[in-house]
Amino acid sequence: MEIEKSIERQKFYPKFLQSYSRNYEKQGFTRVQQFFYHIENYLAEIYIFHERTISLLNKIKREAKKVGIPVKELKQVDILKKYFRKSLNGIVGIRGRHTHVQRFVDYDTISLESIDNYLTSSIKMSKKEKNKYEAYRKLLLMMARHQWKKKIRKNNKTLLTLLDAMFYVLNKRKIITNIAKRQ
Repeated sequence: MEIEKSIERQKFYPKFLQSYSRNYEKQGFTRVQQFFYHIENYLAEIYIFHERTISLLNKIKREAKKVGIPVKELKQVDILKKYFRKSLNGIVGIRGRHTHVQRFVDYDTISLESIDNYLTSSIKMSKKEKNKYEAYRKLLLMMARHQWKKKIRKNNKTLLTLLDAMFYVLNKRKIITNIAKRQ
């Protein structure tokens, strides 16, 4: 099932945030740029998860209507969709804005991105100054990685809880069982 694949993939992101590729660094992609790349991909994966789950609920509702499940029972599916959308609205909104309006901006890591841009610019600086900024960038990156890993793990737990609740309601109301019986 595609929803399960999406959930499984989301478990990788804390590890992705911790890692970097020396090959990409040799090609000019800093560790900070690689970090933000993984965050943006995580947001895209959440969006995919959201869309697939809503699509599944829509399909369940269509199939339930076809086999004559009472409208009263189908209201549960609408309630689930509304709850699911509301629960993911913030993170899906971030992804939408970063995809359609502007690049993703995490105000907690704006200093990290600024220092990274400064260090990769053509501005001349002394070796001492460069070392100071590189140490600061390294510290900020370590803090950002820790913060985002924590956020992602918390989000992943919440998503699993949402899915469990969704399937609990569908199972309790026997919506899926009734669809299968009546087909």
